[in-house]
Amino acid sequence: MSFLFAWRYFKAKKSTNAINIISWVSVAAVILGTASLIVVLSVFNGLEQLVRSLYSSFYADVRVSPVSGKFSRVPQATLAKLYKLHAANQGFRLYRRALVMENKWRAARYGINGKMIDWGKQKEVPIRDLILEYLDFVDDVVDELDSREEINYIRQILETGNGADRQLRVFEQTGDLKKVVDYIIEETEVGLAESSVPHREAKVS
Repeated sequence: MSFLFAWRYFKAKKSTNAINIISWVSVAAVILGTASLIVVLSVFNGLEQLVRSLYSSFYADVRVSPVSGKFSRVPQATLAKLYKLHAANQGFRLYRRALVMENKWRAARYGINGKMIDWGKQKEVPIRDLILEYLDFVDDVVDELDSREEINYIRQILETGNGADRQLRVFEQTGDLKKVVDYIIEETEVGLAESSVPHREAKVS
């Protein structure tokens, strides 16, 4: 019954149909407004998902960092260097995410003995060379951050290898996986001992 009463406003039998026109215009306005709102919200939702997908690899939802002991100062030094360049009105190269992810995959797959693509030179170069180039790039800010010791540890890794390299050497020397496990336990105990010593706070100027 209510539908019949409502329908009379859209299709009256009288010759004067002003009410019909007003009713249809009102319905059209409501439909247009609702559709516009849905489209706008959908666009914003899509943009949010796009931004999250672009930066989730660099700004993760969960971040794990030690309360004490050694921790990475590499992101801090990078940020300080980029800010210093920006303050001096100097630019730096920006690369698309796909190019960065290519080198990230290479680093995870091959380690420090592999190669990455130097997009500036457009050729493959040893990862060790790129790491040394990076250390020279941030060298003028690490003292301001009181991070010289932590950054120099990267040079030590280049000389002695990372944990995976050391484990492979143990296996090559002994041929025994149990020895590798014993080595991992010893390294973990050393790390726990070092973590009991409070780390130094960075000096930010």
